[in-house]
Amino acid sequence: MRLNRARKTIRNLILCALLWALVYTMLGFPPYTVRGMLDRVERQYLLSDLEPLLTVRESQKPRFQFFGRHTICLLARTGDTYVFTEWNRHFLETVHESRRELKMGQGVLCAAWKGTIYAAGPFENAASAVLEVTPELWKREKLVKSKTFPLQGERLGDQVFGFSYPLGYHSWTFEEYDPEDLPEEELTLYGACYAWYHESFDGGGSLRHGEVPCVLTLYDAAGAELARYDLSLDNYEITWW
Repeated sequence: MRLNRARKTIRNLILCALLWALVYTMLGFPPYTVRGMLDRVERQYLLSDLEPLLTVRESQKPRFQFFGRHTICLLARTGDTYVFTEWNRHFLETVHESRRELKMGQGVLCAAWKGTIYAAGPFENAASAVLEVTPELWKREKLVKSKTFPLQGERLGDQVFGFSYPLGYHSWTFEEYDPEDLPEEELTLYGACYAWYHESFDGGGSLRHGEVPCVLTLYDAAGAELARYDLSLDNYEITWW
């Protein structure tokens, strides 16, 4: 039986829908919305009722590629549990935690991503916040040097503050200075977290994971201290591009 134009159009649409459903299934039913991503986190980590607090998006379109690449970072909470998770999307593919693991905290959470440290917690009554980040240089299990970098917070939501710091490589090299003798006036938070946690060996070097102590202090409108939290960040978070 020959099909007329209308029937051919309907047939082609049905075939396209079936093909799309097949591709979607092969990709593992990837979520495309914030709610869908949080639902996936709930199932994977046995959580429930995650409430989104902050969404950070970054898009890049490499040359000679028709579809761009999108990164979505989510801060969310359920009860007093806070989570920070990253998703990467390219065309129909959405990958969860392709480069970093989900971070979870009870009461308060601190996580860094591309030049901003995000702190989430019960901060509704705070008028301002300061985060003091203290990279440390250890040699032979002995603390040799440390430096504290105070960062002023910017309110990003009822329960979220953001603390920005400059990204960028240092102007010095490991051939010029030993990490212990780096010029104090040139030492940035990024530089300290890179140089002091760097391990050199013949033919190269690598950046080891290390916990960087942080102290978050909240203040009321009159400048009185409301609360103080002892937290930490992985140096990889601070130096992550």
